[in-house]
Amino acid sequence: MTTSRIHLALATLMGAAGVALWAFATHRKGAGSLEIAAQLLLLHSIAVIAITACRKLGLLENRVCSVAISMMILGSVLFVCVPAFRVFSSFWMFPLAAPIGGSMIILGWLMAALSSMFQTKDNGAPHQ
Repeated sequence: MTTSRIHLALATLMGAAGVALWAFATHRKGAGSLEIAAQLLLLHSIAVIAITACRKLGLLENRVCSVAISMMILGSVLFVCVPAFRVFSSFWMFPLAAPIGGSMIILGWLMAALSSMFQTKDNGAPHQ
């Protein structure tokens, strides 16, 4: 299984989890943090799919972009685990889980931007 397929599979699972969390948050009082978590998962699942597609098209540098996508996926999951654990169990994540996850997401976005600047492959598209 290729890295792209793994990223796409994880992105679709993030999307499904986002919809499920949003549905749950809609029907439970005091679960506003889950709604935010659901939105974050849905947004970043679409972003991961789009960035993976751009990477496969040769628009983004492969290695840097792969790390960027992985950071976005891991950061999203880590960030979302905090409100999910608060609502679904008495287990608390370590205190800095959400800030670390958020920082990973931001770094993933920045790395994706960098990968567009350092792409050396000419994909045959006309230069602009």
